[in-house]
Amino acid sequence: MEKMRLPIGIENYKEFMDKSYYYVDKTLLIKELLDDGGKVHLFTRPRRFGKTLTLHMIKTFFEQEIQSDGATRDNRFYFEGKKIQAAGEIYTSKIGKYPVISLSLKSAKQPNFHMAYESLVDEIIKEYVRHNYILNADFWTEEYRTRYDSLMNRRAEPVAYAKSLAFLSECLAKYHNTSAIILLDEPTSNLDSLNEAVILRSLHEARKGKTVVLVSHRQSTMEIADTVYSVENGRMS
Repeated sequence: MEKMRLPIGIENYKEFMDKSYYYVDKTLLIKELLDDGGKVHLFTRPRRFGKTLTLHMIKTFFEQEIQSDGATRDNRFYFEGKKIQAAGEIYTSKIGKYPVISLSLKSAKQPNFHMAYESLVDEIIKEYVRHNYILNADFWTEEYRTRYDSLMNRRAEPVAYAKSLAFLSECLAKYHNTSAIILLDEPTSNLDSLNEAVILRSLHEARKGKTVVLVSHRQSTMEIADTVYSVENGRMS
């Protein structure tokens, strides 16, 4: 029997499963999300309480993950023996059924605005590259292809990057024929109150037809959430 190890500094759910780390099963949170049906969900707790790992677990569960060769990756085995599997097919049937946009805004903590902006653009570009398989579809107009390419290759104007999540969500919904799930890790943790309010207002206005999951340390972020979860002692409440 393989000896299980303590997961020090590990935030990737797949790595937990692949390398047999000790894992506190939080997969029933997925059931809560599906049962609740809200559009925006917020997880709050201090640092090092497993929020980023939880987001990656949600991503692994819901994402229809397209590989570089165009094949769809089957992630069902990552949830074998987990509590969500015992919850029934009504929930496990959702594995791999949605496009997912996942962004960590931790890198925005920089000494000046220029470095913070460039760091955020880097994160956005990673998601555009990760989802560039959608360009293989033949229904895109030249305008869509040009816009996507400019964002992916850092040729777009700042205003285009400000709208880039909405555009990527639109493209993914068109390709997959279902709305995207957006996961944001610490979306406002490095912002002043004025810019935080602008971002939260934009998220509130743009959430139509999407499921948005936020991780934040700030109480103010709760104002736009339909559901707020707290993480304590390995449990969600």
